[in-house]
Amino acid sequence: PATLPVPCQVIPTSNIILHEYLGSGEFGVVTRGEMTTDDGRTVDCAVKSIKGFASEEALRDLVQELELMHSVGHHRNLLNLIGACTDSEKLMIIVEFANDGCLLDLLHQARGDLQSPRIYQNIEPRHSEVVLGQTRRLEIALDVAQGMDYLASKRCVHRDLAARNVLIADGVAKVADFGLSRNIYETGEYEKTTRGKLPTRWMSLESLETRKFTLESDVWSYGVLLWEIETRGLTPNAGLNYREMIARYRKGYRLERPPDCDQGLYEIMRRCWLAIPKSRPTFSDIVEQLTELLWTC
Repeated sequence: PATLPVPCQVIPTSNIILHEYLGSGEFGVVTRGEMTTDDGRTVDCAVKSIKGFASEEALRDLVQELELMHSVGHHRNLLNLIGACTDSEKLMIIVEFANDGCLLDLLHQARGDLQSPRIYQNIEPRHSEVVLGQTRRLEIALDVAQGMDYLASKRCVHRDLAARNVLIADGVAKVADFGLSRNIYETGEYEKTTRGKLPTRWMSLESLETRKFTLESDVWSYGVLLWEIETRGLTPNAGLNYREMIARYRKGYRLERPPDCDQGLYEIMRRCWLAIPKSRPTFSDIVEQLTELLWTC
């Protein structure tokens, strides 16, 4: 049995019932679960574990994810840690269950695109969520900005902020997969040195050039996420490779304003994409600006 590296709620495996598959990555899998609490209540949850053939490195990554989720703590706009099961052969991380699924799936449905592969399987968003008027889109954007502002306050760089990594639970948008991020107390940035896949279409100019990720590069990615929301889940920079993106960004090209996007919101996007990282707004600035937009829409 695994031993927990951090003081975290230990949940007996016997208290977890696994249900249907929700999604998977290269080495990990996510399953819907039901957890019985100490007072006898049943709570929906999501269970993250590694696949049977996964390497020691994959296990270390899962432990690191658990450590970081625990150290960050809880926030309304993060997919929060509940605890971990360690009394079986494999470590299982128990997190909140997002009953409305993935933001990208929601955006595709709002656009009437039923052909794109689903990120989160076996979950149907409520009909009311699929309409996505301007106010609702701004609410989702504000939720994500508040989650990212909290992560930034913990000096935590996400590195992969995109609509596919935002989940919706009871109508609240929650930033997910931040446990794969890196704490930057040491140097203020994280340099990608392994050959792992990079989310190039969401990456800032400086991250494309240097493979370094900072709080400011997360802000750039957030601007791309806003563009995803306003286009109902179109792929940014479709058809371009990373060298072409670097060349276009250096010349000043940025993603164009979506057809029905509020001008004030597009101006926030453009500021997120400023070439000089320190010139970009902070997530606190963005929360303030989106709150003002919501008041006026």
